[in-house]
Amino acid sequence: MSELDHDAEMPQDLTEPLILDSEDDVRGDDSGRLSQLERLMIIPRMEPMTVPKFLLLFFACGIFPALFILAYSALGYGEYLAVWSRPYREYNDLLVGVLLGIATSLYLFDAHQWTSRVGRSVFCICLCCLFVGVAFWAQVNGNAMPHFSYCVFSIYIPFWLRMVKYLFFPKKTANDFVIWLSGPLFTVALLIFVVWIWWTRLDENNSWTAETRIIYSNQAGCMPDFSNYPQCQNPANNGTCFYLKEDGTGRPRVNYNNTDGFDNTDGCDPDCEHIYDKCLHSFALWIWPMLAATSMLFLSFVSSFLRPQHKSIACPATFLKVWIMIFLTMWVSAEIAEASPGLFTAMCNFVFSLVFAVIVLAIGTNTLDKNSEIAWKEISSNYESFLEILKSLVLLFATIPIIFYLTLSFVNQLFRKALACCSRSDTRPQGYFTEVTSNYLNRVRSWNWIKTIRDTIFWGMVYMSVAVAFSKLTNIFLAWVIDITKPLSLALVTFIMLMVGLIMFLMPPIPGIPIYMASGIVLVGRGYEPMGAVGAVFYTLGVVLIMKLIACTLQQKGIGENMSQSTKVRQLVAINSGPIRAANLILSDKKITLAKVTFLTGGPDWPTSVLCGILRLDLLPILLGTLPVMVSITPAVLSGAFLFLQALPETDGTHPYPSAEVYLSASMFSTVIVSMCLLVGCAITVERTMATRQVEIDAIEIDEDVREADLKNEEKIALFYKVNSLSNSSFKTQHFFLGLSLVTMIICVNLNLFAGSWLFEDFKITDTIKKRLNGSVFNICKNPGGWIDVGFLSISIVCVLIFDWLACRAVSSDPSSGDVLEEPSEVEAEAA
Repeated sequence: MSELDHDAEMPQDLTEPLILDSEDDVRGDDSGRLSQLERLMIIPRMEPMTVPKFLLLFFACGIFPALFILAYSALGYGEYLAVWSRPYREYNDLLVGVLLGIATSLYLFDAHQWTSRVGRSVFCICLCCLFVGVAFWAQVNGNAMPHFSYCVFSIYIPFWLRMVKYLFFPKKTANDFVIWLSGPLFTVALLIFVVWIWWTRLDENNSWTAETRIIYSNQAGCMPDFSNYPQCQNPANNGTCFYLKEDGTGRPRVNYNNTDGFDNTDGCDPDCEHIYDKCLHSFALWIWPMLAATSMLFLSFVSSFLRPQHKSIACPATFLKVWIMIFLTMWVSAEIAEASPGLFTAMCNFVFSLVFAVIVLAIGTNTLDKNSEIAWKEISSNYESFLEILKSLVLLFATIPIIFYLTLSFVNQLFRKALACCSRSDTRPQGYFTEVTSNYLNRVRSWNWIKTIRDTIFWGMVYMSVAVAFSKLTNIFLAWVIDITKPLSLALVTFIMLMVGLIMFLMPPIPGIPIYMASGIVLVGRGYEPMGAVGAVFYTLGVVLIMKLIACTLQQKGIGENMSQSTKVRQLVAINSGPIRAANLILSDKKITLAKVTFLTGGPDWPTSVLCGILRLDLLPILLGTLPVMVSITPAVLSGAFLFLQALPETDGTHPYPSAEVYLSASMFSTVIVSMCLLVGCAITVERTMATRQVEIDAIEIDEDVREADLKNEEKIALFYKVNSLSNSSFKTQHFFLGLSLVTMIICVNLNLFAGSWLFEDFKITDTIKKRLNGSVFNICKNPGGWIDVGFLSISIVCVLIFDWLACRAVSSDPSSGDVLEEPSEVEAEAA
């Protein structure tokens, strides 16, 4: 069926379980496997179309990633183009200046409004030069910014798709075209992934090994770091103790000095491969096709989410799925940050590029074009909490682009005023900014700025906690445990790891994956000699499973149930909210259902178990439902085991486990994928329960104490923001401290985001404090940059606490507070 109004022709079954669409847009064909896969969100909902149309879109969607893969990945000619582009690095500043000059000129002179034939031609030529120039700049700077190429690719995809629409489907609306794309994009993503897997298995040289890393790093022009491996430097030429030489097939191989064969490393320390640990470009060359497939897969789901709805702009389920995928990607990247220096920053930039691509893809669709004011009001009412989070995140991470945009808008308005005499329009520009920017600013003025700023500071503290505090300190602590347990017996090491793991599991912000990996390194290392590698791995899996079950018991019984009597705690977990009531329904089932297992294994470790205690659920069914967590534990433990096995010394020139690094890459990748699938599955399970079992959820008794506390808290919060509002009063002392806290937090986060490697040492689980940090934990901060960043963070936290104290004092002294607060000093006891 080629027409897009097929939804109106399809029968509607309102009793069908809802997974992908709102209640007004449920498909009735549930007989086929494809429909079930769509409902489980394994594949996106695909629009029926004719075979010629599908093939046309498939090839149109596939040409663009194919060109990028050929240019930027080892699957194509990425490493050769990296060598070719090296001489052009000296022109980097000139290229940046030219690109910025073209882009700025097009904006300042309103090139998008040029209507003449010559003007449109010049505009198109400049745009093409700009797009090609940015792609070339990404190639030239691949060594310094290896993640920039796939960010550019993700951002370019929607522009390419717009051009495809303009060339082949000019009469179709943007919304009609976008919802066609889910099938072709998904097929292209699947094909890229299959080809990449086939390529990595086609030849040993295509796998991610120590030799592959050295070859790609050398071809990419990465500078070796001899600071921790001085023995790897050749004193004759200050180069490396190895060099590349082509073998009989013309492929580069690693040849070690003073040896005869390629595989004999007697003349060079086996650890010398680690001189390229900071070279993320080599890994980017190898992993590039998978990232391209991820971008295409993500956009295929987004295009299916943009289907027209009968009554609403977009159903909450589809909105949640987009943002769940985004933030869970960031969560998982935080957990694997120790796997490679700079990986967390690269993954964050990749996620933000996908966000931008979604915005570009959605712009112009009927979903957003029709009745924009009504649409905006409906979006605001349906997704108020999410929009508040989005506001604070934009203010936190996009401050520099916002300032740059406002500056350009101001200059653009000056140009318009100066050239008004040459314009054919009778109206003259008014104000300091362009009309579009002024409309945005007028809408922004209506925000609750006190709340937005406090939320921004909160998310800044969350980011710094995940990206710096817990990721660095967790790795340091686990590395210290690994170091001190080396001379101990297996029994004593097992006991220590159990205690350490339980202590860390009881800390809310720490995820389980680093604990599993550290256990794999330590326990496999101690059990390797008496049990062998296989026996040590199975022993470690058993110990880690016991550790996990004991931790769940302590979290549920020791923390959750003891806290369940507290109204404030039950209020904090939103026990009356729809998702928590759905979770209660899922977990209360005495049977071991798929939904129960998915929730227990996919939810975050500490919150899930503590929630079970707060809901006062039986322990045994919860522990039985937790057993399948082995699917998440196993790849993480294997990752730690392969980290140990690859570090084993060679015997008679032969490594005991030559494929350990290949299996390490596979296990690390599996860890990420399994964690992602379990987390997304947990979210889908809750959503499906809310959609299909609403009657049972409504039958769950409302916690009256919490409801009364919620109502009272809403009044207190409303009074707090009313008294301290910027619009209702003149500038006060507390506003100064809040502003200072915001500024220092933005500086702190952006310093870490753009200069994290300059601020803090890259410390991995396999490092040692003595060797990497010169024996002092405080050396994790690079002087003076790290301490400056910590100083900004400390100032921000102190200032926001001072604001809260002053703001609460202002509320207590307000005449209207007597109707809301039981005692005038009540609000001083806690921040609103």
